[in-house]
Amino acid sequence: MMGGGCEKCGCKTFLCPVSLGLAVGITSGLGMMLFAWMAAYNGHGMAMMDQYATLYTGYGASFGGGVVGAIWGLMSGFICGAVIGLIYNCVHKMCMSRCESSCNKNKV
Repeated sequence: MMGGGCEKCGCKTFLCPVSLGLAVGITSGLGMMLFAWMAAYNGHGMAMMDQYATLYTGYGASFGGGVVGAIWGLMSGFICGAVIGLIYNCVHKMCMSRCESSCNKNKV
C-alpha cells in the first residue's frame, strides 16, 4: 500500500500491514521452532521452554513441539506485525498532513 505525500520533503512511504505481519510472523515462527529444537538437542533453556509452554499449547522441547511453536509464532507474529503496520500508517498519515500544511505555507 503506497501512499502519496509531500513532494518537497519526500514523505511518501506507508507500510503494508500484511507484508509486515508476514515478515514478523515468519521470523517469530522460525525463532520459536529453532529454540524448541535446540532445547531438545542440548537441554539449554528448559526453564524458559516450560514458561512458553504455559502460553502456547503443544509447544515443547521436541521436533513436534518445534513445529507447533512455528505455527504459534507465525500467528502471533503476524498479528503483532500487522498491528504495528497499522499504527505506523496512522502516525505517518498524521505527520504527513502536518508536513503538507507547513510546506504549503512555505510556498507563498
